[in-house]
Amino acid sequence: MKKAVVIVALCAFVALSVYGQEKQFSLSLGVSPSALYNYPSFLSTYEYYDYIETNGNHLTDSYGAELFDVDTAPGGAFSLTMDISYGTSDAAWGVSGWMYSDSANAQGSVSTPAQGPLRGVCLPGVPPRCLVPTNDERTELGYSDVSYQAEEKLAVWSLDLYRQRAFSLHSNVRYGIRVLSTKNDGYYQVGMTSWIENYNDWGMTWDNVITLTGKSDAKFTGVGPFVSLGGTHAFSRTTLSWSAGAGVVLGQGVWSGFWHDEDQITLYDARDNASVVGHLYYDGQFPYRQSHSWAIPVTELSISLGGSFLANSSWRGGLMGQALFNVPLAPLWSAPGEWQALDASGWRERSQTLIFGGPFFSFAFSF
Repeated sequence: MKKAVVIVALCAFVALSVYGQEKQFSLSLGVSPSALYNYPSFLSTYEYYDYIETNGNHLTDSYGAELFDVDTAPGGAFSLTMDISYGTSDAAWGVSGWMYSDSANAQGSVSTPAQGPLRGVCLPGVPPRCLVPTNDERTELGYSDVSYQAEEKLAVWSLDLYRQRAFSLHSNVRYGIRVLSTKNDGYYQVGMTSWIENYNDWGMTWDNVITLTGKSDAKFTGVGPFVSLGGTHAFSRTTLSWSAGAGVVLGQGVWSGFWHDEDQITLYDARDNASVVGHLYYDGQFPYRQSHSWAIPVTELSISLGGSFLANSSWRGGLMGQALFNVPLAPLWSAPGEWQALDASGWRERSQTLIFGGPFFSFAFSF
């Protein structure tokens, strides 16, 4: 909400500072149900299979895992656009803004049935790490259920300060400075329980409640030049408009995270599995924070039809697309070996090309 207020205030400032000139003032407000493409999956579940297949006259053991993505990726939301300009059709100054915000979450659990296959959860990582369910002797096959919950958020906004000039009867060029901000948050928690009676012949039953939590975010703020070409072609009652632009934003990328491995162990007397004889607690915490100079190239494209509906008022509707390259995403705790081993484990930074696109509709008012 604060970012929206900043965009509105800057737009109003530019408009008022030039209002005294004898030229045209224009305000455009738009909305787009934008879809988000190319966003990577965050969490997945799996089924592990082991079977014997016939290969000619030979029997071959085959095994593997089939992954099923848990849908926690933001996939689309309404984006807002605003444009304020002052000038003529040949030359104008202006400011425009764009804002997108979306989130998604999921929760559930997986269980291994008596007849198999083995089922578990894969933690996000580089590469993803699939957890083998712990031993739980209370279940028929001896494996624990695995619960999970996850959430991701993505917020992007940009603000352009521009100069627009016509270079032919139906074409124009727009150039200026773009401010861009992105923020991605990721969170997951996976839980399972290990129950082993008469653990290691100690005469005690082992009850270990395991919780693995990962929370991380990535932020970017920068500024850089952009340029776009556009054109209009008038028909009897409508006008066809198009624009194509590109730029690069230079700034600072910041990655931070916190991974937490928590084991709450209760020891029971194996004779009744009820009398508590002791408690153990293991707590592993792995924080992370890094920042680097960063660059995000941007490309955008739009095409639309429009027309007038009242005096000094117009409408436009069409398609728009925008690609942000190399956008910082929330880092992931990654364990190439056993998940509880520290060797070669650590945080892995991520970046990704994000593509936004969809229909849009806007109104413009001139004074």
